[in-house]
Amino acid sequence: PGMVLLKQRSCWIEDLFTITHLKRAQAGIDSGLRGGFGVPIFRYGQIFAIAEFFSTEASAEDKNLLNMVELTSILLSTMIERRCKEDELNHNFTILKETQQELVKQSKLASIGELSAGIAHEMNTPIGFVLNNTQILAGISQPILEIFNMITDLIHSDTSGSPQINKLNQFIQDHNIHLIIQNFEQLTKDSLAGLDRVNDIIKNLRQFSRQDEEEMSLANINECIESALIMVHGQIKHKCDIQVQLDTIPEILCHKLQISQVITNLLVNASQAFDKTGKIKVSSARVDNNIVIKVADNGKGINPDNVDKIFDPFFTTKKIGEGTGLGLSVSYGIIENHGGKISVESALQVGTTFTVTLPINT
Repeated sequence: PGMVLLKQRSCWIEDLFTITHLKRAQAGIDSGLRGGFGVPIFRYGQIFAIAEFFSTEASAEDKNLLNMVELTSILLSTMIERRCKEDELNHNFTILKETQQELVKQSKLASIGELSAGIAHEMNTPIGFVLNNTQILAGISQPILEIFNMITDLIHSDTSGSPQINKLNQFIQDHNIHLIIQNFEQLTKDSLAGLDRVNDIIKNLRQFSRQDEEEMSLANINECIESALIMVHGQIKHKCDIQVQLDTIPEILCHKLQISQVITNLLVNASQAFDKTGKIKVSSARVDNNIVIKVADNGKGINPDNVDKIFDPFFTTKKIGEGTGLGLSVSYGIIENHGGKISVESALQVGTTFTVTLPINT
């Protein structure tokens, strides 16, 4: 093969005894061989392999045999190049398809991100007024109730038959003031709960449009995971058995609060995958030059038709009032903004695993 590589063409050796200074020739002689030839097989103009043929007798060059083998090597080279080009074409097509899907998703995210920023901005101020006023009403609900009780006590204790007292009593009866006062405190509580939910939606919209970005700093992702577990503990403790496996990992440059938000979203989603109870496993590890976080559940799984949609903004399979459809979209944007990736694997009635990969960029 050395002679073929050196001359970049086929070589015929009539007798190995003439080149005993070469180790390969001496090895052939020791094995009972005397003659042979080698034919190069090219790929894209470079020698890709060498076909070697040996005989137990010394023999003069057989041009017909050599030409036949060289022709075969040319055909083989053509087949190899064609297969390589097919593999390269398939690889490029796969990359092109994935890039196209990513561009479509990014375009969709960007468009809705701009819309979300506008909506969040327009909603924030009026919601602030309503929330402030409702909080004031909630604060005076108890004094109003006490005043009403004093008025009713006054009415019931009156024996003078005062026209003003009778008129006041009749007004209370006609307008169901009793019922309004009794429900006043609960109505304000319900209103505040609804406004808190609207605020959460605005917060998600602002996060989705990346209007609220903290400064990046060095942080240990395990701390983000532990923080998220504390945040969701009260919400999921009765539904889930949580297993935590955190390896020793280096700090990375990141938005710590945003990463905590992603993990919180994944944990809450996992807890909602169970009809009754189930298991969630959270893990972290260093893989090559990345931090890999996994949140896995043994819930009901995701319908295969929905797997490609779960990161789309406002897509949700939850009941009305249970989700905004922004949690995973926000998470996707956060991880992409960190130069990482988030992916999902799911099987019906088996469970779902979300994998977050973040680069170690310190």
